[in-house]
Amino acid sequence: MIKNSQDQELVHDDLTFLKVDPLESFDMKWLENGKVDAIIIEYRKALSVLEFINDIRSHNNKEVYLMPVFLYKIHGETDPAVSQLADGEITNLSNLNPLADIAKKIKSRF
Repeated sequence: MIKNSQDQELVHDDLTFLKVDPLESFDMKWLENGKVDAIIIEYRKALSVLEFINDIRSHNNKEVYLMPVFLYKIHGETDPAVSQLADGEITNLSNLNPLADIAKKIKSRF
């Protein structure tokens, strides 16, 4: 399922998270197959993350535009406007429990 060398598939608590780098090219069709439960966007530049979230939220497929979106921030602070568009933030990929809980709540609504 991995699209490019920067993407990483993480499985936790029966959920599949896809960590992506918004600076790399990404085909949204990868999210349409139902194999990804949530997406984790590596936060590096606010504009690239904002564009990536916009691509997800404006998608015509319900499974994509309702998909939980999380920010993985490893460099500095996130732009508050961008943070509000995400469903949560994480600084460490070794503990996905908080993201799994949020993703399950969101997915139970649709």
